[in-house]
Amino acid sequence: MLINIISSAGMFRDLIAQAVDDAGHEVSTILDDLSGGDSLPAEAVVVIICRSTENDFCANLRELRGHRPDLAIAIVCPTRLEQELVRDVGDCVNGIFPDDKPISLILASLPALSEGYRLVPPARAPTSGIQVKRVTHENCRDDDHGTPQLSSREETVLERILGGQSNKEIARDLGISDSTVKVHMRSIFRKIGVRNRTQAAMWATRQN
Repeated sequence: MLINIISSAGMFRDLIAQAVDDAGHEVSTILDDLSGGDSLPAEAVVVIICRSTENDFCANLRELRGHRPDLAIAIVCPTRLEQELVRDVGDCVNGIFPDDKPISLILASLPALSEGYRLVPPARAPTSGIQVKRVTHENCRDDDHGTPQLSSREETVLERILGGQSNKEIARDLGISDSTVKVHMRSIFRKIGVRNRTQAAMWATRQN
């Protein structure tokens, strides 16, 4: 089996690569970040080692998925990030694994992902008692299922939308590209159950 590895964490990346080799598999491509993901071979499972969701990780991953729906994608992350990733990108990856799970077990799960199976843990309710649900187009409205879980970046973008800023103005102020702003907006619209900026602004106004 061919495996692509995406990670900026050199030590853990090398550990995964060595384990892949020891298990009799082959590393096809190694990338430092998601920016080169469009060129990855479809026949190889993509293993993304995520140590942080900063720098628009979730938006960039959604953008990659939009460009490459054919890829089987697995995320290996610290336990502290697992639920955040389940909420924010659980619907666009094939598997999410905590990095305290034995590497051998993670690798043993990858063939199932390449065959179309999904190994994403369920979302859990946080200790505050607020219910967190798996976000889908059908269940993301706050009046039916509790307050949607927006990422901090999505909240910032939504605030800018409420302030009447254009996509270009939001991109300039946040130091991101127009396409990344659009990815954030699509994710926000999906989570809160609206179709456009006006409806999003109305939804945000109702929350205050």
